[in-house]
Amino acid sequence: MTTEPLRRRSLLPVQPHQSPAVSEAEIAAVASRNGFQPAPVPSSDTGATPRRQRQLTGRVHQFNVRLKRETVDFIYEQANSRNVPIAQVIEEMAEALMHQQRT
Repeated sequence: MTTEPLRRRSLLPVQPHQSPAVSEAEIAAVASRNGFQPAPVPSSDTGATPRRQRQLTGRVHQFNVRLKRETVDFIYEQANSRNVPIAQVIEEMAEALMHQQRT
């Protein structure tokens, strides 16, 4: 039993997509019309990459749980209306329950 070696099909070369060049002025005009501010350009004299500052919260443990839709909606509603993290809402709910059980 002889088998022929596999042969490559001849494929047409794919041309890379060339998007039209857009000037920086055009980008800035669209950004300003839509309320975007230009990002500050970091100075290159330091040589270090700027890093985002993170606020330390002490929250280092992950907690995954399935909840009823009403409970999830309530938690998100509280977090969004007060502009606080979801973790803070859950922590406050736990504190309220602990306080209620003490009294």
